[in-house]
Amino acid sequence: MKSRYVLAVAVAIIVSADTWAQTAEPQDAFQLAMKTIAEEENFRSCPYDDLAPQRRLLPSDRILGTLSVGFGQTGSNVKVGECITEPQARELLEQAVEKTSRLVDHAIDRDMTKEQEVGWISFFYNVGPAAVSSSAVRLFNEGDGAAACAALQLWTMSNGVHLSGLRERRLREARLIDPTCIALPLSR
Repeated sequence: MKSRYVLAVAVAIIVSADTWAQTAEPQDAFQLAMKTIAEEENFRSCPYDDLAPQRRLLPSDRILGTLSVGFGQTGSNVKVGECITEPQARELLEQAVEKTSRLVDHAIDRDMTKEQEVGWISFFYNVGPAAVSSSAVRLFNEGDGAAACAALQLWTMSNGVHLSGLRERRLREARLIDPTCIALPLSR
């Protein structure tokens, strides 16, 4: 009887530990950035135009914004009509976040909290290499978090069009970098 009890307790501990491991928050900046970006981008199996995301694309269609697939992957390898699976998209996301993390490490020349690192990785992932030379990075490196917060919020356009989703995303990223960040007023 006692051995069954011990076995039952051991199984319960293993199951509890496994359940906890599946539900626990990511522990490092890389894992948290993967989760944050996946939530920001939302998985899309087939390529879409970020300025007309609901439009079903045909190969002859003119792309108004940026052609994206998966978790916001872009580039010359994204082609209208070439869909991917979620596991393929997660693999591409992991590769892109690794590359983006190195870019952030190179561009940010001061210590960062895990949250700040996640905010910068998300921003760099979404903006691309232009983020390196942004005033937001320069101001953060100079120690002016409030000014960096304001500068981040200016990056809300795709092909010259302001996107409300980018405005909201930039504020979330800015608040990871500086929790005291306030939203800039809408410009007219």
